Amino acid sequence: MAAVADLAQARSSAHRALPPAEDPGAVSLLLFYAYREPAWTDAEHKKALAEVLAIGARHKITGRGRCAPEGLNCTLTGRGGDVRKFCASLRAWDGALFGPADFKVTDGLEENQRFKALTIRKTEELVGYGLANDRAPKLATNSARHLEADAYHKALETPGAVVIDVRNQYETEIGRIVPPPGGAELLDPKIRNSHEFPRWLNLPETKKKLAGRSVLMYCTGGIRCERASALLHDMNAAPTCESQEDCANKAAAAALLEGADPPKEILMVRGGIERYLRTFPEGGYWRGANYLFDKRFEQRPEKQADRRPLGSCAACLAPCDEYRGKFACKFACAAKDCRVPVVVCAACRDPVFADAAKRPALAAKLRCRLCRENHAGARATPLPDCVLKGGADDVARKAAAKRQRDDRATAKAARPPARFVFVGNLPFTAERSEVLDALSLDRATPLTWLLDRTTRLFYGSAVITCADVAAASKVVDAAGRRPRRVRGRKLRVNFGAGGGDGCDGPRPPCARPRVAVLEAPAAKRAKKGNAA
Repeated sequence: MAAVADLAQARSSAHRALPPAEDPGAVSLLLFYAYREPAWTDAEHKKALAEVLAIGARHKITGRGRCAPEGLNCTLTGRGGDVRKFCASLRAWDGALFGPADFKVTDGLEENQRFKALTIRKTEELVGYGLANDRAPKLATNSARHLEADAYHKALETPGAVVIDVRNQYETEIGRIVPPPGGAELLDPKIRNSHEFPRWLNLPETKKKLAGRSVLMYCTGGIRCERASALLHDMNAAPTCESQEDCANKAAAAALLEGADPPKEILMVRGGIERYLRTFPEGGYWRGANYLFDKRFEQRPEKQADRRPLGSCAACLAPCDEYRGKFACKFACAAKDCRVPVVVCAACRDPVFADAAKRPALAAKLRCRLCRENHAGARATPLPDCVLKGGADDVARKAAAKRQRDDRATAKAARPPARFVFVGNLPFTAERSEVLDALSLDRATPLTWLLDRTTRLFYGSAVITCADVAAASKVVDAAGRRPRRVRGRKLRVNFGAGGGDGCDGPRPPCARPRVAVLEAPAAKRAKKGNAA
């Protein structure tokens, strides 16, 4: 067994106070997630989001996160002392939700690894499995067990067990667990995004692989394993019979399993790879780099002797494991729409940064490992039957929500001309003169910055008061013919109400950390399997 780090630091912080920071003024990174059942109602969701943003602003926290009716998932930065106060404030606000949360803090980051703003994205689910609302497998009835990192390490040595890497292909490309000879068998689902994972679990060959065996799961921070393990549990749970007609489902469920037994047990590492590597600074059974969703980019065991890259450049196939430059595969293979991030080595990407004209030539050569293998994945496989239990209600709810959005858009488009002009999508540090110049208005024109009612911070919108309706119509029509920009950002310009809840001044009152609430477009959610 590999050398173990300080177990007091490696253990979960659930229901425990965080250890004090050695340097409270240095930058620290905070990773955490918190699921709740039952889910927040729409009103509770909105209130919870506002409360988290207010707590973050109070403690000068920056970073990004996802807030869904089922809970919260965040990657945040701040001063070491402020980060700990933020965690304490969350627990003081909702101890039932955040008391069991495992707050993972990394101290001593460089100043340039700190996020500039706090952005919480409002989403339907914390991980893009496509299991929101009634489709979500219940955590309360999940039979899967958490193992601390050292116990999980020992479980990897179990003969006959299987271990599933729940992450996406581009993450496994540069790093993964390699169990010892004679130990667990590693299964790589080879998925391009998290939406494919439920379908991969439903493949007959996957079910046979897992039948009657101990199933170990791991992901970056643990959040993806929560829903993945609950889904696997539900897929193998005996169907309930509420009527004679329902009892026929038992035969159908047995047929779906094709005679395969359910897994013997389901286990997952508490805190994910992040905590496993803290426990085993020499790497344990980990090889390569752990892909991260923060400004560290990747995590490597501190004392690992073998640091040879597992990944390779998508252009020249040279060994490489650093994702830089946001390159993606756009090859038209069996997947049809592949946008998987790819590794590009410095030798291939540096000329592109020096000469932008070379980027199209490089992009044409980029192919991810799955596309090179012409691997379509499990997209054509149907979803597990247990996922569809709330499908009709889910579809009806989404249709109603779409109608409401369409109604609001129609009402907005039909808004009568007024002398007030609404301007949105402004940079957080925009100057009054920049906005007026972009709209070809006199600098004496009144402008009011709109502030968030809860945090009193600027969120990128303003109202301009024109002399009359004709002057306002001229501004809106001109912006419709040719988009107006401030510092490269395309502005949203339309008729609006009066100044409202805001203030005047040459610059918006934007005290750091800046706070933004983003509503993720449905199309973007469908393509992006955001992970933690």
